[in-house]
Amino acid sequence: MAETGSVPGVPPWLRRAWLIAVVSLRRQFRKILAHPWLAFLQGFTVLFGAVVAVGQLPVAGFESLWSQPGGYVFGRRVAAGEVAGPRGIVRGFAGVVFVLTLFLTVLKETTEGAMDSHVDTMLLAAGPRSVAVGGLLWNVLLMGLQFGVVVVAGAVAFGAGSGSPAATALFVLAGAAMVATAVPAGFVIALLVRTAFRRVGVLREHRLVAGAPLVVGYFLLFARIRESIELLAATPVGWYADVGLLGLGGDPVAAAAVLAASPVVAVAFGALSVPLAERVWYADPPAPEDDGGASATVLAGDGAALSVVAGRPARAVARTVWLRVRREPRALVFAAFPLALVASSGVEVVARRPAALPVVVAVYGAATVGMGPTLNPLGAAGVGLQAALTAQGGGRHLVHGYALAAVLPGAPLVAVAALVAGIATGGPPLTLLTVALLGAALSVAAALVSLGVGVAMPNLEGLRPSGSGIRPPKLWATTAFLLAMAVVGLPATVGVGWAGAVDAAGGPPATTVAAGGIGLTLVLAALASGMAYRQAMAAIAGYEME
Repeated sequence: MAETGSVPGVPPWLRRAWLIAVVSLRRQFRKILAHPWLAFLQGFTVLFGAVVAVGQLPVAGFESLWSQPGGYVFGRRVAAGEVAGPRGIVRGFAGVVFVLTLFLTVLKETTEGAMDSHVDTMLLAAGPRSVAVGGLLWNVLLMGLQFGVVVVAGAVAFGAGSGSPAATALFVLAGAAMVATAVPAGFVIALLVRTAFRRVGVLREHRLVAGAPLVVGYFLLFARIRESIELLAATPVGWYADVGLLGLGGDPVAAAAVLAASPVVAVAFGALSVPLAERVWYADPPAPEDDGGASATVLAGDGAALSVVAGRPARAVARTVWLRVRREPRALVFAAFPLALVASSGVEVVARRPAALPVVVAVYGAATVGMGPTLNPLGAAGVGLQAALTAQGGGRHLVHGYALAAVLPGAPLVAVAALVAGIATGGPPLTLLTVALLGAALSVAAALVSLGVGVAMPNLEGLRPSGSGIRPPKLWATTAFLLAMAVVGLPATVGVGWAGAVDAAGGPPATTVAAGGIGLTLVLAALASGMAYRQAMAAIAGYEME
């Protein structure tokens, strides 16, 4: 007997899968609207992508706001017969969008899971095939909406520039085919990764290390965008651009190939997702870690290494933070995204002034140190916040412990990274020592500035008495911290990067300019960290008195 409201010719399991996808999409929209930080981040990302896709426009004053070429400029160049360059760049952009769509699907599914909080109920009600395909369809809808805005904006701009309305429709068709291929591929890759996490103990225990290539790939895709475009233009994923370029010199064979292959690949990956999802859902759960003794040690604050630099309560806080990050490594992955978005400016500085590389590494490395739980210490404390603040001296120990948790692993790593960068640029021994010390000092300052900003603008949204998840920082806290670190690091970056040019122009000696820039940065770091520390302590005291 047919189900009530059934559609003729559509299998019941597929109708259930579609219902799961639509309901999950509604839940996602409600989640975004309920969290302004997330809504702003999503909206800004989509808007920025649309601006990049459209590019420069023939509007008075627009060039001062955005001068990079995009769909409109390349449309005009292609229509004018400039064959090699513009078409290669359009193919490269298509490849970047494909890889980014696949990457974000993998990242989202490996860090969140499609519908893990509801999967048991849905498996009982709908069966594994409907749930697996529903999760895939949900990803297709979500990515289609996000990238659809970017694709449509670029397609309209290209059509306007080339004078071909057909190009607009063809690029939209190419974007739909791209999402329909990249998302299922990313979904299957994510299921393979999650299966490995469930079944291989070493990977499960070191999820952060295993996921590091995803973050590195995301960073490189944006930081080296020109190289990414050139590389991907020569691969089959760049052929999607040939669909939009039909009639304008695009390769019809390549266009026909991707249009024919997209539905086949989508169906194949959709079918493969069902058994892979079952392996994730029905696998025996990992044995619970026997960390009772470790937890007791953490709370007691024992440890010879930490006892050298901090008192027992601060050591307990630091080790508890490390334990929480170990259990939720995605807190650090999340913190890397804002840095990945702004790191391209550092890459441009180094491209123009290679001598600035060690300082740029020191500044960005220090900013990374401060982008962890220290940027929202009250939210990261979770359910233990009330107990921590009401204990004798709890606020002071909380500040010291979080600073310690960030500085101990962060400062040595940043110092070594700055030292390696200094060696790569061929600096003298004194310069190498200076940039290493600068990296360590900026890491300490970044941790304190991060704490001051994070306590002043805490994110306690969604914190429940029964939950223990690390809350992400607020958007304004992230913006304020990154702006503060940019101001602090600017004198050293300018001093070291432009010292040679100033010397050659008849100004002060290069060593004097570089030393002055580094010295001013250290002074600003000391002032900023001192003010932030006092702000954090005062704000914590206010919380204690409430």
